[in-house]
Amino acid sequence: MKSHGFTLIELIMLITILLILSVTAWVRMPSVNFFQSYRFSNVLLYDLNLTKVLSMSLNQRYRLVIGSSSYQIQDQNGVAIIHPETNSSFVNYPTGVTITPTTTIIFDSLGQPYNAAGTTALTTTLTLTVSASGVSQTINVTPQTGFIQ
Repeated sequence: MKSHGFTLIELIMLITILLILSVTAWVRMPSVNFFQSYRFSNVLLYDLNLTKVLSMSLNQRYRLVIGSSSYQIQDQNGVAIIHPETNSSFVNYPTGVTITPTTTIIFDSLGQPYNAAGTTALTTTLTLTVSASGVSQTINVTPQTGFIQ
C-alpha cells in the first residue's frame, strides 16, 4: 500500500528552503524611506518642469522657491501660483523628507535657469538632493538648456 504525503525529511527540507527564500527577500526589499524619497523626488522633478514650461509658455520668468519644509512656484513678481495638484500655494514635504540646498531657481522665457537673484544664468549644474532617513535621490538642472533629470 502506497502512502501519500511528505516524509519528515522532505518536510524539514521544504521548511528550510522557504525560510532561506523569505529571509533573502526580506533583506533585499527596499525600505519605505527609499520609496518616500523616490516618490517625492519625482514630484519635485515634475514641478521643476512645470515651472520651466510656465516660463516658456507665458513668456515671463517663473521661479521655484525651495524652503526647509515646503516649496512654491512664483511668477516674476513673486506672486505664488496655486499648485494644480495640492490646490495650495505651497507643496509641503512629507514627514522625514528634506531637500538640499534651500535655494531659488528661476527660468526665463527660453527655459534657461538662473541663480536666486535672477541676474546670472547658471554656469554649473544645480544638484538638488531629496533625502529621507539616509536614502537620497538627486535631481540635476543643466545650465543653458535647463534640462532637468
